[in-house]
Amino acid sequence: MKTFKTILIIILINYQNFVQTNRTAEETAGVPKGPCEDFYEYACSNYAQQNTDPNYSEITQQLDYELNKKLSAYLSTLFHNYIYSDNQTYRDKMGIYLESCNTERQRNLRKYFDELKPNSNLNWPLLYPKEEWLEQNKHFDYWSLLGEMQSYGVNDIIVTQQVIRNKNGTLSIWLAPVLAEDGGSLPNSNILKVLLMALGIQDTDVIIQQLNETDFKLQEIMENYADSTQSITITWEELTDYYPRLNLKSYIEKLLEHSNISLELSTITFETPEYFEQLNKIMWSAEELEHLCNYLMMKFLFYLAVDSTAEFTPLSCIKDLRHKFDLAVNYHIYRHFFYRKKANKFEQAVFEMEKYIKDVMLKYFNENHLNLSDQQLNYLQNKLGNIQINIGNLPNVRDSIVVQAFYQDIPNLEKFNYYKNHLLMLKHRFRKSLSYAQNQSHFIVSDNRMGGVSSPYYVPQQNMVIIPFGSLQLPLFQYTQGALEQLSLFGFVLAHELTHAFETTGLNYDHQGFLLPTSLNITAHANFSNALECMQQQEPTDEIDERIADLFAVRVVYRTYSEYYARKGDDDWSKKFFVILARFFCGKKNLKFIDHDSDAIRLQQIVMNFQPFADAFGCSEGAAMHPKTKCRLY
Repeated sequence: MKTFKTILIIILINYQNFVQTNRTAEETAGVPKGPCEDFYEYACSNYAQQNTDPNYSEITQQLDYELNKKLSAYLSTLFHNYIYSDNQTYRDKMGIYLESCNTERQRNLRKYFDELKPNSNLNWPLLYPKEEWLEQNKHFDYWSLLGEMQSYGVNDIIVTQQVIRNKNGTLSIWLAPVLAEDGGSLPNSNILKVLLMALGIQDTDVIIQQLNETDFKLQEIMENYADSTQSITITWEELTDYYPRLNLKSYIEKLLEHSNISLELSTITFETPEYFEQLNKIMWSAEELEHLCNYLMMKFLFYLAVDSTAEFTPLSCIKDLRHKFDLAVNYHIYRHFFYRKKANKFEQAVFEMEKYIKDVMLKYFNENHLNLSDQQLNYLQNKLGNIQINIGNLPNVRDSIVVQAFYQDIPNLEKFNYYKNHLLMLKHRFRKSLSYAQNQSHFIVSDNRMGGVSSPYYVPQQNMVIIPFGSLQLPLFQYTQGALEQLSLFGFVLAHELTHAFETTGLNYDHQGFLLPTSLNITAHANFSNALECMQQQEPTDEIDERIADLFAVRVVYRTYSEYYARKGDDDWSKKFFVILARFFCGKKNLKFIDHDSDAIRLQQIVMNFQPFADAFGCSEGAAMHPKTKCRLY
């Protein structure tokens, strides 16, 4: 699944901007290349001319944009002259959230801190600088505040947490230092200045220096233990004995507040316990605590600014609604756009494609290119056979009663308080993410960014591929398309997501989504390691799982069409296959993504490691798209 990396230069004003990499001199000069030299340029050079709409730059953006337009028209009609009830239903809350967004004209980030304070006796020192902050009889517990903040989903301040609900209802709580490269440090000074000015603070330089000093102190502690591989697991009752100066019980209670979870039998695992031991020794002065409070506030504000909408336009508010009310919006999309006959035709087309793609994947596993053991092959076969496909990310029971039950514990929203509504939805999202995953027939999204995506994705904890309704539209997929178009575009995306069950991360989960004690040593197999080394030597990547999924997916869907759909005498289908496949990667700019290489690199890695491409276009061995050594895993 494509996920964009955003540049937050003026985060309070601008919508997402995308990073553009420099073109080579040859590209800039406009010298055309053939498919064997640069297939991305050959297939995608006309994309900008053919797609002049400024609202999207590539296919997944276009899918989002088209769906947002349809939703905007539908919801405008639905909520026109709508009368909200005092006891708000999920539909009332959805409409009120949308209205609270549409009535805003300019972001006022200060309003978030009307809803959240350091504690009941303290104000935010940045917002009330003339107060003597920690005067007599006032106390600041930064762990309680941190737990409260993380209950809204932020997870990159001082510690990172993961909470897993076990089958018996207990929790396994995992705490670790947050690394700077994982977002653990402050945003840069330019962003901090914009955020501080948005709070009405003009003298920003001194505050930014104080924030950076606090950040440096925390990062220095972490760096002292960066190489540690230690961990300890303790019980709830042992928590205070291990870390008496860290109010971790309050932290966890605030984190899980109103979640109806018993903590007495839960366990807490500390990764790098030396880090927590060092934090336990620190005696913060009143001034340092004030600066630490400011640090927590600005980290939290940055998270909120990224998660909220920067522009209160109708389409921006629709997108924000999809991120916050994904289950409710998906239900309305299903009822209004896909109900009955149309839904049946899409499902029939998708499930037929899934059947043939899985058949071919199974053939590759059985051919055993990696020379795996029988036990390892049985694991692959069993897991493949149990991967579920969920179209629309809806529960098995698709009715309004289920949707109402999902949202019923959210307090009433307010028409003219977008900021309070946003916080309530964040807290609701986090609480719902604590559900026991294996009991769910749909994926309860834990990250708002995933709530409104339009391309399929794999959920390892449930061994399930989600196909959002946004995928079921052109230019990606339509049930009336021919088999070649379906397989070479949407089929490739589906095979890519299925393959995520069998890359270096997915192999750690069994067919039910439970973590395996080991991955049956498949990832440690010499042939597995050699395949990954081949990929890295050819084109280094930090996203090796995505590379694995790309290279296996093209092999699978090409063979699927060849064995189940190709007709004798149709010799041109191979070329058409690759040209259609390229549509998924074409864009107006060379965009960067959070969890993928650039589209140009992805497309070229796919074709240069697949012999049928060279055969289709008559590439000479040694050409850029036809190297002598080709990499494959399965």
